[in-house]
Amino acid sequence: LAGGRFNIKVGHFEMPFGLEMLIDTNGTLRNVDLARNLGIKADWGVTVNGVLEHLEYEIGLGRGSGNEWHAAGSPYEFVGRVGTARDQPWVFGVSGFYGDLYRPNAVGNTIHRRRLGFDVSWFGAPVDIMSQISFGLDGDDTVVNSLVELGWRPASENTLIYLQFRQDSRQFDPAWSTQIQTRLGFQWAVDNHWVLSGEWVQNLSNYESQPADTTFRMQVRYRF
Repeated sequence: LAGGRFNIKVGHFEMPFGLEMLIDTNGTLRNVDLARNLGIKADWGVTVNGVLEHLEYEIGLGRGSGNEWHAAGSPYEFVGRVGTARDQPWVFGVSGFYGDLYRPNAVGNTIHRRRLGFDVSWFGAPVDIMSQISFGLDGDDTVVNSLVELGWRPASENTLIYLQFRQDSRQFDPAWSTQIQTRLGFQWAVDNHWVLSGEWVQNLSNYESQPADTTFRMQVRYRF
């Protein structure tokens, strides 16, 4: 409606929060920590969204149960992001999340989670810089998450090399526990069907003094 300034979305889709609004990481090795941060990535729900002259927005209500529909414990979430137009070199956004997420093993079948997030990005091909930080609560525990990504497209839009730095800090009363992680990865779209990607993950520090570890993963995707 109104030339794209007001739209209604109904169905199962990714939650509008942070950098996930700017890039689609669904099903790929590259991600911006949406699922781990919020406890949910895609959900059943409805949003209102649109693109104004200098702003874009998406705000809505979700079931709070993820891929499947569960009503036990009355889960729900309110979620949304308001940001500047993504076709500009600098993009700024503010996001919010508040809800009770379905967890069958939790007391009352839900866990309470809330977040306030900020993202800042600079797109100056062939180099892009994206960053986000969020603060909130998991139940009574304070949580702070941050992510910075440097992306480089050395040849064309079909090839991406990226370096991420992540920090996830949680306060388990009274102490804090922090995980610091770097990720070096690549994506190569061979053609319209095949995509090759790989990622090296190095945990520099882990929660509660767990040993740091290294992981390397590869993925081959085919789109019909």
